[in-house]
Amino acid sequence: MRGSGAVTSGRSLTSRCWSAIVLLKLREGPKRLSRLRREVVGLPQHALSQTLRKLEQEGAVAERRALTIPPSVKYELTDVGRSMLESAAVGSARAKACPRGVGEARTSAEISNSRLSRSDLG
Repeated sequence: MRGSGAVTSGRSLTSRCWSAIVLLKLREGPKRLSRLRREVVGLPQHALSQTLRKLEQEGAVAERRALTIPPSVKYELTDVGRSMLESAAVGSARAKACPRGVGEARTSAEISNSRLSRSDLG
């Protein structure tokens, strides 16, 4: 079970990446599931549904049902979702503003990871 934390962390990171992509697509306006499925290339349908459900639970996305025949469901950003996108944009802008610090942190992390890898071999 030693590596299970890394697997869970990796899944979490992947999930967050898909969430960010879905939020970015919804920034353009409300969309039906079928349109999101076409626009978010590489994300299986069940994963898209899970991502939307998670974002709904977090309050970032709202599902709007129209009482039409056939029924129509659209997903749209909430104020929380827009705030999440703004926070991500600020973090990205900060990272771009200080590339030297980011580069140093990456180098430091790579050195630490390589030391850990070598110690696992011994």
